Amino acid sequence: MSPTKRLYNIDFLRFMFAIMIMYYHVVGVLNNFHNTSFLQNLAVKGGLIGPNIVYAFFILSGFFLYITNISKPEKLSDFILQKVIRLWPLMAISFVPFIFLGTYNKYLDTLNIFFISAGTGIVKGGSNNPATWFICVLFFTSIFFYCLIKQNSRQKIINICAFFSFFCFIILTYSPNGKGYGAIALPSLRLTVGMIEALGGMSLGILCAIIYSSFSLDNEKTWLGKKILISVTEIFIFLYFIKSVAWHNPKFSEEIYYQLLFIILLFLFLQNKGFFSQLFNHKIFGVLGSFSYAIYVMHFPCIAVLRKYILETNLIKNDVHLLLLFTTFCIVVGGGAAICIERPITNYLKGKLQKNKQSKK
Repeated sequence: MSPTKRLYNIDFLRFMFAIMIMYYHVVGVLNNFHNTSFLQNLAVKGGLIGPNIVYAFFILSGFFLYITNISKPEKLSDFILQKVIRLWPLMAISFVPFIFLGTYNKYLDTLNIFFISAGTGIVKGGSNNPATWFICVLFFTSIFFYCLIKQNSRQKIINICAFFSFFCFIILTYSPNGKGYGAIALPSLRLTVGMIEALGGMSLGILCAIIYSSFSLDNEKTWLGKKILISVTEIFIFLYFIKSVAWHNPKFSEEIYYQLLFIILLFLFLQNKGFFSQLFNHKIFGVLGSFSYAIYVMHFPCIAVLRKYILETNLIKNDVHLLLLFTTFCIVVGGGAAICIERPITNYLKGKLQKNKQSKK
């Protein structure tokens, strides 16, 4: 697959996963306040959404890290700067609502802005925006895997990533310290569950990228019968994965099963041979996919605002209405933040970076 080729159906997966993560947290917050059988049922049945969708995001991150950087002549300093430009502005802005709400933590929240969180194992205690743990961990592990890709042969990359994938799965399966991202999964190395998930997930993603780049069938013609068969497979895997993760009693020992399901789904969407994957390969889903990071980063500030002015004032009592309000508000604010804040700031910073590079030549 060419690094310049963009598949909008992968953007669709990103958008859908961001919505699922948001839903997972919204239901948890509402259940803590109302604790009705309806919300309890949603919270229990959706207990697998958090860990499995986060792992899927790490797999996607590793996949595209390899695909876009394997042949790119970029210095490590440039890569880090690009990562900061991509991740930092919106993450920093996500803490502004907490300042107005009077809940900003001068220690933990400030450290999060500089990619230091409980997920990295550097500090203890959570942040007002727990979603930032993923960004902090992703930042450091992306740098690690970038160096790995640039400084080793393909065979060494395969060996190292295969080791990390297996090692991290074993640690996560048998860790006695819980499943929270800040929990220490490997005490001897002080590695947290969040770091283990990132190392294992990105390793799997890189392995998938190597396999895909070696055996891609992009130029092969697909006859109608085969296309129908692929389409049925795509629909079945997609619906089964979503149903299993979003409506299943949590059994964390089965995590590798759902990761393999997602990898199959990813390969099917990357091949884009069936009617189902092609249905989502439209620019509109590219637009929605561009909102996914903003929705993920901003949904906790949105929850905090609604919690103060809706839940704590008991303004709306109906559980269904609350669920619809919270999810709609998070999506709208996330999309608005992507268009009005994230995109202009990142484009401006990238433009400044490009001008600086040209002036040095």
